[in-house]
Order: sequence, then C-alpha cells, then structure tokens
Amino acid sequence: MGLLKSLIALLAIEILFLKVNATPLVGHPSSSQLELKKDDAVETFNNSRYNERSSRNVSQLVPYTETYRHKPEHARPGEPYQIKTQLNYKKEFQTELTCCEGYVQSGAMCVPRCPQSCQNGTCKKPNVCTCNTGYRMSSNGSCVSQCKNVCVNGTCGDPGICNCNKGYLLDSDEFTCRPICPAQCEETHGYCTEPNVCTCPSGYRQHRRFKYVFKFMCEPVCDPECQNGLCVAPNVCMCADGYEKNENDSFICRPKCDSCAFGMCLSPGLCRCKPGYSSTQHKTQYIPFRDLRKL
Repeated sequence: MGLLKSLIALLAIEILFLKVNATPLVGHPSSSQLELKKDDAVETFNNSRYNERSSRNVSQLVPYTETYRHKPEHARPGEPYQIKTQLNYKKEFQTELTCCEGYVQSGAMCVPRCPQSCQNGTCKKPNVCTCNTGYRMSSNGSCVSQCKNVCVNGTCGDPGICNCNKGYLLDSDEFTCRPICPAQCEETHGYCTEPNVCTCPSGYRQHRRFKYVFKFMCEPVCDPECQNGLCVAPNVCMCADGYEKNENDSFICRPKCDSCAFGMCLSPGLCRCKPGYSSTQHKTQYIPFRDLRKL
C-alpha cells in the first residue's frame, strides 16, 4: 500500500512539472504570436520617433538552470528523493521597433536623416539642416562658412577667416587678398595685377633691356627719346655726366667743353675748331690764313 501511494505522488509531481513548463511566461505572447499595432508614430525615450505600424515582438531562447527531485527507478520504499539540476531554455520576448520615415537608427535612438550628413550643422528634422553659428546654407544645400565681407581673390574658410588663393596675400582689411609680385614692381612705379604679373602705369613701360631679367620692372617713357641722357620720369631727361641740356630742346643733351670758342664741342672736353682756327694749349685761337701756309 505504501508503494502505491509513492507512485501516485510521483505521478502527480511529474504532471505538475509538465504543466509549469507548458505555460507561457506571464505578459509575453507565444512564439507564433506577431503583434501588428495601430498605424501611429509615437514619441519614445530620448525624443526618438518610432513607427508602431512595423513594431513586433520577437522571441528568443534564454538558457537557465532548474532544480528538480529525482528518485531512482529501483529505489527502496521510503528512500528520499535526490535533488538534481539540469540546463533548460525558456522563451523571452523583446519588441523591435522600426524608425519613422525620414529617420534612421542610431544606437537606441532614431535620428532624423539629412542629405550630405549636414556637415557644420545639425539635422533638426528629416531633410532640414540647421547650420551652426558662423555658417550659412549654400545653394547646393550644404553649410559653408560665412564671412562679414566677401573674400576678394579667396574663399571663406573658418567662420570669419578668408583663405587667399594661391599667389595672393591677405591685406590688413582681412578680406582682400592681393596678388604677390617681386618688390621691384612697386619700386619702379608698377603695380601687381596678378600673381607675378607687373603692370606699368601710364607714362611707363616694361623694362626693355634684358626683358626677361627685368620683367617685373617698369621704366619711364620719354617721347622723343633722350639723346646723351637718361629718361628718369615720363618725358623728363637727365643728362649724362659731361653733358648739358640744349636750350632749344630738353630731350637733347649736348657735350660740355671748358673753352671752345670758334669751335664745336664734339664730346665732353673735346673741341673741334672751325675752319681757319687751331687749338693751342687746349684753347682755341685765330690763325690768319697766310700763316697757315707756313705750318
């Protein structure tokens, strides 16, 4: 009789154990359940937006260790049960949410999506990029740096800073980039119009002597050209040493002789006597024609 009672008790325990394992966890749907919810977008934690229309519960098997009582098959009446453990699995459910249209998953959040990643700005809403301070929205939809003034011969780099093009240097006004030329350009009355391009003003021209050597130098123009002198300014001649300006023509410099009476000064200090005169001791004197025959 005692053996029968033990068998009945063991059978009852096994039936109870099967019922417990067959019962789904409270608050979780079965593995075949797929929940389709209302067609609304909701605000969740961190102000992320998810679309409930495509949310679903997904099951997964989670391992756990359970304890049970076991009685050997050939145990004697009254012998106590053995306590044993075994590895088992249970189903758990978690909700997968899909971001609303115009949003993308970023970790545990849904963030708005903007073209070109909204560099130098913040994507506030889908396809709506708000530029950071110091930047403005360009025609192609990107945030570009903004300067107080238009950068002449340059581009606006960091906010408020002009980056000059190659061959240009930023002026003291901080928005004009001026071309760079050798110093000889301005020293000879020229002005730099492009990098390494010296332009001569009116009354000047590019240096004609050794053109490729002095290509960044301007020289004044005298019209007509100076004779025996140097053009030092537009239409201004400076006579060379030993020469002086002609009283009737400022573009002609004539040679100077200390004493050249009755003669012609050919070059500085060189006098040529007129017919009928000869030079004595660097002075010109008259010699009668009859005396010339005695010479």
